[in-house]
Amino acid sequence: MIGLTTKYAIRILRTLSSTNESSEFMNTEELAARANIPKPYLSKVVMRLAAAELIETRRGKSGGARLSRELGSLSLYEVCTALGDPIVNETCFLSQKNCSSSKHCAFHSDWQKARIAFHKFLKTCTVEVAGERLS
Repeated sequence: MIGLTTKYAIRILRTLSSTNESSEFMNTEELAARANIPKPYLSKVVMRLAAAELIETRRGKSGGARLSRELGSLSLYEVCTALGDPIVNETCFLSQKNCSSSKHCAFHSDWQKARIAFHKFLKTCTVEVAGERLS
């Protein structure tokens, strides 16, 4: 259910957390190689993670990326939201359209309860835990 971009983001965050010195910046070439992600794709994901302040980036010879905070404090919901993952959208159960209380489908109330429960799970599951389970 989680999109490829979000899976890559989790891999990037885990790779950044695995450095000996988490305060150091890892250059994008090394990050792409260690996370096993194509560099052009990695660059796009890194930009979105940085825009959401989940990582810090710096240009230049000693530049690269590093975590903004510990993996144990980053939720999957934050990562999914930062990347616009469809899993956190308000998409209707029956179609690709947004479903609201004013314009709803036959399953709206049931789907709303399930979506709230699922979002709660994403908010309480950390990137650290998800990464361990995806390994």
